[in-house]
Amino acid sequence: MAESQTHSNDSQAGPGAVEVSAAGELDLQTLRQAIAQSAEAVCITDPEGRIQYVNAAFETISGYTTAEVLGRRPNILKSGRHAPEFYQRMWETLNQGRIWRGRFTNRRKDGSIYEEEGSISPVFDPAGRVIHFVAVKRDITRELRYEEQFRQSQKMEAVGRLAGSLAHDFNNMLTAISGFASMAQDSLPPDRAERNDLAQILTATRRATELTRKLLTFSRRQVAQPRPVLLNEILADMRPMVRSVLAPNQELLVHPARDLGWVTLDPEQITQAVLALVLNAKDAMPRGGTLVLETENVIVSPEACDDLPELAGPAVRLTVRDTGCGMGEDVKRHLFEPFFTTKLKGKGLGLGLATVYGIIRQGRGAVRITSEPSRGTTVDIYLPRVEPVRKDLPAELVTAGTFQLEAPEPGIILFAEDEPSLLELGSRILQGQGYQVLTAANGVEALTLLNAHRGRIDLLLTDVIMPQMGGLELAVEVRMLQPDTPVIFMSAYTDELFIESEDLRQGTIFIQKPYTPKILLQKVAEAIHPSPAKPEPRL
Repeated sequence: MAESQTHSNDSQAGPGAVEVSAAGELDLQTLRQAIAQSAEAVCITDPEGRIQYVNAAFETISGYTTAEVLGRRPNILKSGRHAPEFYQRMWETLNQGRIWRGRFTNRRKDGSIYEEEGSISPVFDPAGRVIHFVAVKRDITRELRYEEQFRQSQKMEAVGRLAGSLAHDFNNMLTAISGFASMAQDSLPPDRAERNDLAQILTATRRATELTRKLLTFSRRQVAQPRPVLLNEILADMRPMVRSVLAPNQELLVHPARDLGWVTLDPEQITQAVLALVLNAKDAMPRGGTLVLETENVIVSPEACDDLPELAGPAVRLTVRDTGCGMGEDVKRHLFEPFFTTKLKGKGLGLGLATVYGIIRQGRGAVRITSEPSRGTTVDIYLPRVEPVRKDLPAELVTAGTFQLEAPEPGIILFAEDEPSLLELGSRILQGQGYQVLTAANGVEALTLLNAHRGRIDLLLTDVIMPQMGGLELAVEVRMLQPDTPVIFMSAYTDELFIESEDLRQGTIFIQKPYTPKILLQKVAEAIHPSPAKPEPRL
């Protein structure tokens, strides 16, 4: 401190320079200015706790003016979130002449809650009696929110990776189960009783597939098919389904905004997200209530999207609001965690909001939930606005690229898959339609086969994740040897490399596992005999 004061004396004084006396003591007026202009809130009370002074920072943080607090006690800031023992221990410390340090959860004049960290110090007269208490505090609400967001993102990322890995393994198994069951069913005469048994197996695999699809969506490892959409149109299409889901004593209100902006999303995924929120709202209103679906054009400020800065700017807000039972803070802390549920056992897997979170974040959006016990829940979804798309497109442009299944012409397919059962399944499906199939367990084997084949292939069909050499690297190598070779990627999940690699995604087709024989044959024929497609014009 002494070095700092000496430096200040030697320097040229500016407008805000601190005046120092010859004895090295600050004059009283300077001390007053320093306290008044401090960034931390300063509150001085008498020994009984009545406020005698507050600075400008106190007014800014608390919302109270000096005139409103003079003579009153600081308990006007109480939020009710501290137990009586908290204040008892604080006063015990102060009455012993010691400094108290800690955190307050306080309430502003407008009713909002904020967090403060600071200290309260007793001030003594020459006789050793306490004549004042000085509290110096700073608002740490935003800091705590950042810390919580960071912890939550780390936890979600870890759980997401686990969920994605589990879904990957399950989808590989489900592909084999559903594929072989489909072929077995197709090989039986219509009157065989075993066909019904196989149908039950296929129904169970479809239900299991839905579960893994939710896991992949949550972990953001599912390849979406985003396109510009209008949320008003999606809500209009969903309205009959939503009405059928709600109970007779539950009212549905839909408020679409006029001239709503476009967003880029997978329509199927956003429909899935809205339906998950509707189901939650339905369960939250067992005695009846009102569900509101609302859209609005908004401008998101940078301060409002700290965890997703790229969302700042023009956006579309989709609101799902109910008048149900609401939630407390202990529940809200775990809302987006997979498998967390407040429903009775067997009534929910706890993947609804986790799925919503994954879908919206994959669309570079944000989800905000406001809820209090007995006061309902509001879910606000924010999505960045994009340039509008023309709606007066000729019918041939809308339907261009639609696949029509035809008998395939014989072709040569290089098929790389590291799961032996899936390699056998895919080969049998393709060979049954007259294709010649070169099979390999990984990318290295596939390149060896390609070089030994010494001829062109009509298609590369490859899994994305394989040992030694994966599908992405294999596709690059094959296209270097045969540049025009179409590629189909398959995966039980895809990593971020594929999702973000626009060069590889251009001109490729993706098959999400588990797939059916029909889907595989459709995609293969589409790749080998593509229909001419024209780009969708924009304004």
